[in-house]
Amino acid sequence: MRPFLLHFCLSLFVLGIVPTSILAQSQPPQEPQVERPRNRRPAPPRMKRMRDWAKAQREKVIAAMDSMSAEKPMLRKELDSTTKQIEKLSNEQAKAELLLARKQILLDALTMERDSLDKARFQDSLSLVMQGMKLQENELKLQEQQLLIEKRNGQAKFLLSVSISGILLLCLLAYLFFKSRRFNKQLNAQKQAIEAAQQQSEKLLLNILPSSIAKELKQKGKAAAQQYSTASVLFSDFKGFSKIASTLPPDQLVADLDYCFKAFDRIITKYQLEKIKTIGDAYMCAGGLPKTDASHPYRMIQAALEMQVFLANWKEERLAQQRPCFEARIGIHTGPLVAGVVGEKKFAYDIWGDTVNIAARIESGGEAGRINISEATYQLVHDQFQCTYRGKIPAKNIGEIDMYFVES
Repeated sequence: MRPFLLHFCLSLFVLGIVPTSILAQSQPPQEPQVERPRNRRPAPPRMKRMRDWAKAQREKVIAAMDSMSAEKPMLRKELDSTTKQIEKLSNEQAKAELLLARKQILLDALTMERDSLDKARFQDSLSLVMQGMKLQENELKLQEQQLLIEKRNGQAKFLLSVSISGILLLCLLAYLFFKSRRFNKQLNAQKQAIEAAQQQSEKLLLNILPSSIAKELKQKGKAAAQQYSTASVLFSDFKGFSKIASTLPPDQLVADLDYCFKAFDRIITKYQLEKIKTIGDAYMCAGGLPKTDASHPYRMIQAALEMQVFLANWKEERLAQQRPCFEARIGIHTGPLVAGVVGEKKFAYDIWGDTVNIAARIESGGEAGRINISEATYQLVHDQFQCTYRGKIPAKNIGEIDMYFVES
């Protein structure tokens, strides 16, 4: 009897410790906690609630297991007391008690099996929850990575669009710069051409008209005639020009006239006199206009003397070459006259009055190679130039006029 009871007690003892071992073996191994980076984004509220619930369930399981471990000594004490009671019982009582104990063991075993199934289900549900949490975390990570990739792609597209826009803008600016530069060059070239044409026109106009008259003509479209109380007029004419012209080719005749008249132009420009015109072999200029001054008779005499010196030197060269040459008669008269521009085409600055006619008669009454002046001019220049009185010389359509030869 005692071995049987001893065997039963050992079975109870073993059965008493089975739940704790089973629970210890059924408890899933705890995963090592990995320290997560601190700069991660905070978990959503739903994830946080699931984590809190799982943590609470795990704490309950651990507390239940601890309580079962704490109950183990009490069960051993109860088993010892029960064993003592069994030793005191009779066979029938022992059988009855054993039957009851077996039933109780069976119930405890069923209860423990049910508890183990519940715990296994709980562990399965907990593992599923943890797997769901991990999946959600992975989905969140994937979403974050996708958002980061989309953000980087957006930034790359923005930078690409900005770069392309900048390149296009630079190309446009370069095109506009070179186009404006080319346009400015063309504009400057046109401006220079216009200025050159204006200067050429101005030069041609000044060759025809005095500067003040040309300016007035450009501003007003016409130039008013002006009365001058005193002005000096010079006429020059070549002796025997018609006879010489008949012996020279036309181009040579024109070249000789051009050579002489260009020299006359330089001389009167030197002495600030105004060229009026040339008529055939005749050359006419005036002093004291358009700007009036008192020294025009002196400057006119000096210009006439220099003209005769030029012609004398040219005569020596031509005679040495046995070629014909020109000798000029020069006449000068001083008096009032009118000057202005007439007509609409081929403007010409001209002078009118008795002074002009008398100057022409003074020239025709002179001699080749000499300077013939009137009484009016002599009275203005006799203190500076040596003159020889010729007497009263008849002038066509005018009468007798007192004339003088300028010696030096």
